[in-house]
Amino acid sequence: MRPSSILLRVGAGLLVAGGLLLPATAAGATDPSEPSTSGAEPPIGWSEATAEALEALPLQHGGRVKPLRTWADYKLLAIANARKVTVERGGEELKIDAVQWALDCFFDPDLAATYRVVQVDDWDVLRAAGVDLDGFQGTHKKRDRWSYEQLRPVRDELMRRAQRAQAKATDERTREETQTLDLALKIRSLEGVMGALDPLRAGISAPSGTPLADLAVDGRVDLVTILQDLDTFREVLAGAGEAGQQVARQVAAVMESAEASAFHELALLPPVGTVSEEPEWLDLGDTLVAVLSGARSSELASPALDALGSALTGASDRDDAAVRAGLERFAGLVEPVADQRGELGRVGSEVTFQKQQLFTKSLVAFILAFLLGALSFLPGVSWLGKGAWGAASMGAAALVGGIAWRCWLNGRPPITTLYETAPFIGACGILLAMGLERLQRQRVALTAGSAFTVAVLFLSFVLEKQDAAASGDSMKSLVAVLDTNFWLSTHVTTVTFGYCAGLFAWLLATVWLLALPFVRRIEAAGRKVTWHSSLIRSVYGVVVFGLLFSLVGTILGGIWANYSWGRFWGWDPKENGALVIVLWQLVIVHARLGGMIKDLGMALLTVVLGSVVVFSWFGVNQLGVGLHSYGFTTGASTAITICHWTNAALVGFGLLAGRLGRGAGK
Repeated sequence: MRPSSILLRVGAGLLVAGGLLLPATAAGATDPSEPSTSGAEPPIGWSEATAEALEALPLQHGGRVKPLRTWADYKLLAIANARKVTVERGGEELKIDAVQWALDCFFDPDLAATYRVVQVDDWDVLRAAGVDLDGFQGTHKKRDRWSYEQLRPVRDELMRRAQRAQAKATDERTREETQTLDLALKIRSLEGVMGALDPLRAGISAPSGTPLADLAVDGRVDLVTILQDLDTFREVLAGAGEAGQQVARQVAAVMESAEASAFHELALLPPVGTVSEEPEWLDLGDTLVAVLSGARSSELASPALDALGSALTGASDRDDAAVRAGLERFAGLVEPVADQRGELGRVGSEVTFQKQQLFTKSLVAFILAFLLGALSFLPGVSWLGKGAWGAASMGAAALVGGIAWRCWLNGRPPITTLYETAPFIGACGILLAMGLERLQRQRVALTAGSAFTVAVLFLSFVLEKQDAAASGDSMKSLVAVLDTNFWLSTHVTTVTFGYCAGLFAWLLATVWLLALPFVRRIEAAGRKVTWHSSLIRSVYGVVVFGLLFSLVGTILGGIWANYSWGRFWGWDPKENGALVIVLWQLVIVHARLGGMIKDLGMALLTVVLGSVVVFSWFGVNQLGVGLHSYGFTTGASTAITICHWTNAALVGFGLLAGRLGRGAGK
């Protein structure tokens, strides 16, 4: 039981001086089974200033303090599989971002329930739950987004099916059961966001003829108003007899709802103590308890609740300025406390980081660089290669800048999670490609490097979405064994650079193999293809380069293991994977130096190296054993299998195209 659960009951007891409290459904709270009244009020036209007021609010989530912008971005990404969604508001379609979506969820949940934001991967899941899909044939695709309003009729059935699926082991679930469970989690998450402020929105009956009735609207008074004057409220209850007991029951129900649906992950109120004394921020339930119990944080909690209450009042009046004023007042209360605790410093910078989306911008630049580089091989347009250089340079600057910015926000080296390996490998890959291009000036390395980075960045977006669904963030707190900056900045960074070199060498070897039949025809006609021979030399150079980093990184990993676990080597699957990379690269280098392989053999062995690197990077994490099993990635096993079969096909193609023993050598 959370500490606030105990305090909740103590505070509620103090509130009614020992009166009988019976649990019930919170008055005014969102009930999924109730039909929506959306459309009864015109939508609130949120101004940019109001969005800025909300996005900058600091909160504690996932073990760190971050802006609400980050939280909203990843919440929407987990539910809708996107950071922006197209919604219908006021009779017109608009594309809104996560902060505007959060504003509607918090302050106009009935409208937010009509937004098609819940990603459904296969509508057969809905059919099985009882949705008549015939009525949605023209408006929805098999894989599409649905609104909460559309899913409401089958919500309970989906939850029952998800509960049955959850009781099974992961490897025993069918595809439909897995998708049902994922959909149920998205719906529950959306309900939490839309109902986050429900306890403050709840109305309590005001007995007629009492001072409380003077504060009521249509016979009801909101919880925030009650908490502002608890002494008067206690007097009202004491003199109201059975009516007072009825009100007490409603208050108890609201408080129980606050504990259940206060959205514990949305901790917006910092304690007034130091971080060492009180490390955990207060969510809405904790804040209500602090006011009721007169705790140390009540001096901040009471006006903070009042500020949120005024924002809710402004929302009910469809007044954007009043909502903004309430949010700004709330920020003015919590930010000085957070700053005094030393937790506010980088929140503002993280807002800007999230809005800039440098990795997405770099992806666009690399796609452009690849297209320009590929087109530059056409006759008469080699000058497009300069454009490819410009686009790749801009992309590299954005990517490296984004990684450096994340490092500063995290206060840690660039690689702390599996997700962060992808942007890092992409950055190293494009820098390596640009270095090769400066040496060879054939436009092949730069074009291949741009394609390599595009692929890795797409992979990073997949991993980021999985992080959003699993933990709601990509800047996660680390397990204790990883939270050591020195070893993160040496072993992990070095060995990941080795991954990058191995994968980039694989790409160059693949290009060489695929071009081999065409190059043979051109050379048979008496023309020399210089870039092809230069490319295989680059493959060898990159393999040697990768061997250096893989070997050093593996040794540093052993030193870290001795420091953390008391042994240099324990035959952990991840350790074995790193060792296999080093051994296979040694095989390639020795075979080449010893004359056992020539160009074709070099390319074929490097293609196999690609599978070895993928196995070490992702494959060993899928085994679910060893000290690195925390890197398990949903769906990776299928992708890894496809990768291995693709490489096997490439080897077969190379053997066939090269006619082993002729022309290209062994």
